[in-house]
Amino acid sequence: MSDLRNCIDLVKQFVSGEISASDFETSYLKIFSSEEAIFPEAEFSVLNKLFTDVDAFCSDVHLRDEDDIGEEELLECAQEALKKLSKM
Repeated sequence: MSDLRNCIDLVKQFVSGEISASDFETSYLKIFSSEEAIFPEAEFSVLNKLFTDVDAFCSDVHLRDEDDIGEEELLECAQEALKKLSKM
């Protein structure tokens, strides 16, 4: 399965509630950061934005600072990315 399809499927699983934000974070960072991962340019732009959002995610509210985002914000970012990807 392609890296692009893996990323999209993972975002869908998170948005639908099949996996937790923490599991999404771990898996997304692993797939997106893979040296072998290749994405078309338009999709890369959307996925890279989501990567920065995932990187800003902090599950522990006590460790979160003003630059971090929580589960709800991450879910909103993933929903927006999925919406953009579905139009491509």
